[in-house]
Amino acid sequence: MIKRSIAVLSLIALIAGCTSSSGGKKPGTVSSPATSTTASIASIVISGKVVLGNGNIITDNGTGTACWAYGNAPALVAHTTPFDDVKEGAQIVVTSTTGETLALGTLGAGVAAGTSAADYTCEFPFTVSSVPGGQTFYGIKVAGQPAKQIPGNDVTDVQIDIG
Repeated sequence: MIKRSIAVLSLIALIAGCTSSSGGKKPGTVSSPATSTTASIASIVISGKVVLGNGNIITDNGTGTACWAYGNAPALVAHTTPFDDVKEGAQIVVTSTTGETLALGTLGAGVAAGTSAADYTCEFPFTVSSVPGGQTFYGIKVAGQPAKQIPGNDVTDVQIDIG
């Protein structure tokens, strides 16, 4: 009788093991995740300049010299303009067409451009690296200024005019 009971219990254990919900895998095994077939999109670099127009800037001494928005000029600290946030070190935010932040950068020092005091502008260079490629358009937001849209296929020598 004992032999028969052991045989029956062994048979039950064998059947239970074969019909477990482990899908035939041994307990503790891990299956490999499915590999993605989506190709990664290469990063791009967006570069150019932010240009503050004449009437909103002051220069050190004309073309090729340092320049600032009026409110940031060392000699005019009491004067303010809506463009005072456009200055060296100001943050640049690059966004997707849906408004998602893609990359960040900063403005370089302002350099005066133009042929005379009547047409001087202040140009702040920038380069934003590691921007995910593949967008139809990119938004470029400089400090607290409104974002500007640029075509996704025209990301070098970008000019953002402000003021």
